[in-house]
Amino acid sequence: MDIARAIDELYLFASEPRAFGFDELSGLVDPVIEPKPLRKVLISKSRFIYIQGESINDHQFILDSSLFQWVIRLNFRLAQLKKFSLTEDQLTSMINNLRRHGRWNSIPIEIVRWAQSLGLICKAYTKGRFVFPLARILSFMKTRNLDISKRLLADFCENRIWEQSLNKCAKESLKKGFSKYKAEISYIVKNREGLRARKRSTLQELGDCFNLTRERIRQLENRFWNLIHLHDNYRELFLSAFLYDFMHNKGSLILDINSRKANLKRFLAKCVAIPQIELRKIGLIAVAVLPKDIDLLKLSYSSVENISPSFISTLLESKKDFFLPRSDVQKLAKRISLYRISKLNRVQRTYLALRALGKPAHYSEITEKYNSLWPEHEMSERNIHGVLNRQEYGIVWIGIKGTYALKEWGYERPSKSLFETVTEIVRRKFEETGVPVPAPVIISEMGKYRKIVHPTSMVIAIHSNPRLKKVSNDTFIPLEPNDHVQEEISINDLDKRLKEFEQHIKDKK
Repeated sequence: MDIARAIDELYLFASEPRAFGFDELSGLVDPVIEPKPLRKVLISKSRFIYIQGESINDHQFILDSSLFQWVIRLNFRLAQLKKFSLTEDQLTSMINNLRRHGRWNSIPIEIVRWAQSLGLICKAYTKGRFVFPLARILSFMKTRNLDISKRLLADFCENRIWEQSLNKCAKESLKKGFSKYKAEISYIVKNREGLRARKRSTLQELGDCFNLTRERIRQLENRFWNLIHLHDNYRELFLSAFLYDFMHNKGSLILDINSRKANLKRFLAKCVAIPQIELRKIGLIAVAVLPKDIDLLKLSYSSVENISPSFISTLLESKKDFFLPRSDVQKLAKRISLYRISKLNRVQRTYLALRALGKPAHYSEITEKYNSLWPEHEMSERNIHGVLNRQEYGIVWIGIKGTYALKEWGYERPSKSLFETVTEIVRRKFEETGVPVPAPVIISEMGKYRKIVHPTSMVIAIHSNPRLKKVSNDTFIPLEPNDHVQEEISINDLDKRLKEFEQHIKDKK
């Protein structure tokens, strides 16, 4: 017996919906066939899906048709339970039922990849979770549509639809479905649903085309929908097209609202009574989605806390048994984020620019970040400085010229000037110790009052402070009320002291 014939026999012998070890499969064929060439054909040129194990003895093979049947049954069970997501551990446990002996410690990636290609299992946005959009769709179907779906999916398996062009299959089913109607009705419905062009025709436009009243056009359109919803034989081909289209799009349920694909998805969902919503504010259409599933859209769009796509994605998936694939969640979250950003005022955008920098910054740096984030709302440094000075949304001036930070980072606006704070430090330390206070002590104590102080400003606040008296080299005491205020320090003397201070800092290092 040659290998090709042996493989054909294995397709019959190994059609049981489970995985087989290589030894099991080789035991079903003529023993004359060498194991090495048989394994090579099974891996690369057969209908078997090759599942690598931790060792060569743990490698498994499962027929793609058997896996299709198993995953479809899983989706029907989940639909009945109205459970549309599973953890990786839960899915691994279920997949282990495909093995007669042994078990997989982690989910077999080959099985997931194959099922993903048809949208039967999809990765969730949250790592370690999987969603089942087909189960969600099935959960909306009435008994008759469920029965038809089971039969259609069984036919899909028998005809091995994953080896065909799913898009072409969907178009053929759609064409056959419309062929059951008179050409006049088909033309009206196709134009009303935007299947011929992106723009959907009005009753008046079609009435002018056929020289009929708008009411007559409405009656012909209603005839189509009445037959669809009342008779299985009219609905079946459109349900077939819906399932083909679903698998062609790998389980995606979110589309751009103005695309022709969205019109087709909308029409097919309507044919099989699957709910859908149009999210016009963000330009998307969502199939098998209810308003409560994404009531996030009802939150305040001016909220700067709920604006990042990652935050919105996490919030969406926090809902019990969320069912959208990762790509759909990301698309939805990105559109919501963009919409919210468009509703922000310039103070909120300035806050976000500063938060994006993640550290205290001068208003010139904040302006640069602002304009890079929102080039369509470009602002000058002067305008940004004016916005920052309003100190809203937790923006605070931190005591350094033109520099701002956020309260959420632990910063506060200084309640006293730098000169006043230095005076307070010297007075307090002098009362505690009774000895003159060295400049390094003043500098170290400043950390209790301000998180950041410019070194030059600190030197000036110490050496040019009219409320302090220099006693000896770099030590100070507070002036008494009756003491004369020291004269203003000269520029030359200040430069000398700054150099002395800088040298002192270098010596300490």
